[in-house]
Amino acid sequence: MTSQDGVKAVMLSGTRASVIMNDDKTLDEESVKKAITGKGLKFESFEAKEMAVPKAEYVLAVTGAT
Repeated sequence: MTSQDGVKAVMLSGTRASVIMNDDKTLDEESVKKAITGKGLKFESFEAKEMAVPKAEYVLAVTGAT
């Protein structure tokens, strides 16, 4: 999907993907369906919504916690 015009980033979580677009672009649902089904995957849903995009993301792992 990153090859589609205006895609800034794709964040994956399990079977879901959050696609971050450049401010002036929108994601075309039909293009997404074609890209997904073309890879042998099943398209489930498409939802557009506003979300806060972090400037940085950190993943931490610790040991010794009780």
